[in-house]
Amino acid sequence: MMFHLMRENIQFKTVGNSQNFISQVAEAVATLHERAFVEDKIKASRNANPTISYQHNMEHAHVSKIADAER
Repeated sequence: MMFHLMRENIQFKTVGNSQNFISQVAEAVATLHERAFVEDKIKASRNANPTISYQHNMEHAHVSKIADAER
């Protein structure tokens, strides 16, 4: 699910001493919504296949071993 914005009829609004383009604000909001959507999908996929303690400990040991080797 992608949030597309129309870039036609760019309007701007003066707020204080700066100008905020409405399309830029809309794009930022759409990006935040898309990010939240993707994060929810990632969380759902992680919860769908929970790792058992043994597997989690093995992964931690492996990552720790790699980190120690890099140091």
